[in-house]
Amino acid sequence: MGKVSNGLTTVMIVGLVLLSSLSIGVSTTDGMSQIVNLQSDPRHSGLNQINTSTNPGGIAWDFHMVIDFEYGGPVLGASVAKDGNIYFTSSFGWLYALDRNGSFLWKFNSNGMIYTMPVIGIDGSVLFVCGPGLMGFLSIGNLTSTFLLSVEPNGTEQWRTEVGNGTAGVPLISDQGLIYTITDQAYISCIRSDGTLLWNRLVPDLTGRCTPAISGDMIFVSTFSEILKISGSDGSLISSYQFKNSTVNYPTFVSIGSDGTIYTGASSKTLIALTSDLILKWQFVASGAVNDAPAIGKDGTLYIGSMMFYDSNRDGVISNGNVYAIAPDGKMKWSVDVIGDISSTVIVSYDDRIYADAGNILYCIDTNGSLLWTSIGFSVAEQSFQQPIPLAFDIDGSVLVPTSVGLCAYGPGRPCSPNNAQIRYGLDQNELSWSYPADGGSTVTGYVLQRRSFDPISQTSESVEINLKGDSLSYIDRDINRSRGYQYSIASVNFNGVGPSELITGPMVPSEPNSMLVLGVILVGIWIMVAAFAIWDRRKGHSEERP
Repeated sequence: MGKVSNGLTTVMIVGLVLLSSLSIGVSTTDGMSQIVNLQSDPRHSGLNQINTSTNPGGIAWDFHMVIDFEYGGPVLGASVAKDGNIYFTSSFGWLYALDRNGSFLWKFNSNGMIYTMPVIGIDGSVLFVCGPGLMGFLSIGNLTSTFLLSVEPNGTEQWRTEVGNGTAGVPLISDQGLIYTITDQAYISCIRSDGTLLWNRLVPDLTGRCTPAISGDMIFVSTFSEILKISGSDGSLISSYQFKNSTVNYPTFVSIGSDGTIYTGASSKTLIALTSDLILKWQFVASGAVNDAPAIGKDGTLYIGSMMFYDSNRDGVISNGNVYAIAPDGKMKWSVDVIGDISSTVIVSYDDRIYADAGNILYCIDTNGSLLWTSIGFSVAEQSFQQPIPLAFDIDGSVLVPTSVGLCAYGPGRPCSPNNAQIRYGLDQNELSWSYPADGGSTVTGYVLQRRSFDPISQTSESVEINLKGDSLSYIDRDINRSRGYQYSIASVNFNGVGPSELITGPMVPSEPNSMLVLGVILVGIWIMVAAFAIWDRRKGHSEERP
């Protein structure tokens, strides 16, 4: 019996150990799934697990930064956390956090110029690089060195690690949680998730616009003139590939296929494919500059956009922009003409839809080259430190596009607040008006008006909800009391729900003259005139009585 008992005990202990190890494995996997890099993953494939088949191409919401002394400047890109919260950076030093509906949560001041879009680490922290900077003649913050900065999901600074000087490329996070940064001083740094610097290596020709990609234990970096293969363990240079004409090549990152093939574009209109040993496989010549890396579909097809190219050998011909699909062997499958330049990265959803932005038009294309829809929105951000504009997917299938004043979500969702909402206060009525909002891809069916009245004498207040039909763009509130103050907020409604509420502001002046006040002024004027006449008459009488 004792042997059986000991055997059962052994089995239970082994089972508990196995269960514990399984639990640790699940936790680690769960933590690793939080990692978000530029173009989705450490290989910069641009392929995401988000399904966008129900994305109608409308504007789900549009977040604008406040235009005041805290205005953030050009937006550098956005990342979406596992819980749906959205983070984006602006170059004048601000990190913004929004909820999944595009409503403001918090913002964090880095006390310096921000050089990169945010990425999300293995522990869910938000990471970006910041340092000294100027806005005209005004210094941004007071940093004198460049730092990798980590901010917790609640907006609290976790740590900052010095990584050199000058501008930097977007940080890269490995599947193990290690963070790699590259700065203008040609240094590549490796930092643990707790901010501890593992190593810092000087590599010739690295520039501050470079963003590394990882394949296995090797890091690949595209510089102004070559592609470098660097050891991920210590930063040592393994090999390099030299561009034939370095004066017309300005790529900032590479993408890596599942077979280890290295891809990058160049402003000389050439897409280059290299083996993992940096031996040329093939080149594809586009109609315009393709100065960054392609997205890679599930079947290995490459998707890349082009922009205007000045050809001095052909009487200054300026080419038009396109979106290209290129087979893994370098042969073109199709191309789609666009209006203007593809100013963004190209990204691919899990349901095989390709997305690219051309200034203020978002294009949605299927894998056969058919244009599914276009959506005209807001002008994209002007990048100061990196090109092109990085696109990202929200968890609901929306496409997040940095704009010149904030962040816009194209896709299904609740509507934005009405535009140009104003109020005119009156004695007997308050007049409210607004314009049609961004509808979230679904027609606005109505508005919810919240009215709050306040009694200054009794110090009490009450709120009333007023529901209006979708074709209403104004409202006259006649149920008011002159002794009370009034405040209004309004939200839009569509099939997906009620959008964010926004306080209505406007000229706080009466809509008609105050008749009692006018009457009072007239009576006082008459009284003054009568009094003045009486005084004048009395003085006149006194003067006539004198001898």
